[in-house]
Amino acid sequence: MSMEPLRLKLSEFSGIAILKSLKVPKAVGSLEDLNLFQFRTGLLNCAFTGREGIPSDLADCPPSSFELAVSSYIDVDEKIRGMFLVKKNDDGELELVLLQAIGADYKLYLAALMRNTYARAIENYPMEVTVVIPRNSKETIELTGKLFPGR
Repeated sequence: MSMEPLRLKLSEFSGIAILKSLKVPKAVGSLEDLNLFQFRTGLLNCAFTGREGIPSDLADCPPSSFELAVSSYIDVDEKIRGMFLVKKNDDGELELVLLQAIGADYKLYLAALMRNTYARAIENYPMEVTVVIPRNSKETIELTGKLFPGR
């Protein structure tokens, strides 16, 4: 199941209620705060859960492949429980690579990751930058359908 990627300007995210109202908990940080071991462990915890749509070569990517100041992680009980990885593609667009969380509170973790990544993106990029959201799994299609109805 796959659809064309959704391309939006960063400014189009400003109307999403969850991005306006959610405070970022202390457990959420930016990828630039992680060392290599923490990054790799986080990838193992989050990316290899059997969910479709996760790039198969993700384990080969060093942290520097991603926008360190924008990409986020959540650390609960000294374990990375979620990651939101964003890279800048050759066209200068921000491309979402991974949004995944694990555990009983995964929905709260996803919301916190989204809020932090959005906040960091608007600090580091102009509102006109294009954001590319791959829609290569049932989950991403459903999420983009809820966040951007009719797109």
